[in-house]
Amino acid sequence: MEKRGSYRLASVAVILREFRKRQKKLTQAKVAERLDVCDTYIGSLEHGKVYPSIGMLVRIAEALEVRPGELLDAIVEREKAEQTTAAEQVQPPAKHKYTGPSRKKETN
Repeated sequence: MEKRGSYRLASVAVILREFRKRQKKLTQAKVAERLDVCDTYIGSLEHGKVYPSIGMLVRIAEALEVRPGELLDAIVEREKAEQTTAAEQVQPPAKHKYTGPSRKKETN
């Protein structure tokens, strides 16, 4: 997914979907109705196809009946968790001590 500003669209999308489904048990159509937007717009937000403005995030928070700060905090926390996970997956190559060319002893 594309990165815009300091947060990836994936983080915003996942948090919006989680708040809508798990915390508020609302359909996309119901949220769209509360925002007076098309329900396909909500789907596009949740699939990371469009990036909401700060103003729209505030409106979405109001439609979900949460504080805008709560929604933004969740986005920030998810982004931090993803960055930590990504950093843990990147491991430096193992260091090998160079001992010079190998020499075989000749036996007679």
